[in-house]
Amino acid sequence: MRAYADSAESPSFAAEFAEHLDNLLVKLDDEELVRIATDKWDGYTNKEIAVRLGTTLRHVERALNLIRRIWSKDCQ
Repeated sequence: MRAYADSAESPSFAAEFAEHLDNLLVKLDDEELVRIATDKWDGYTNKEIAVRLGTTLRHVERALNLIRRIWSKDCQ
């Protein structure tokens, strides 16, 4: 997750970006959703995330849809 904040951007941009990501994760309020979101940010495919969690691909897809709904409320 923090890899995005380690870009060539200014330190203040990186700090602001990292803070925004942390705020998004807090909104999830569920450890599994946080793990799925961070795994996705780290570049894992949905299938890889399912294997890492020991769950089904469909479960991961549903969780990602829920994450999108939770975060889209923040953008309204």
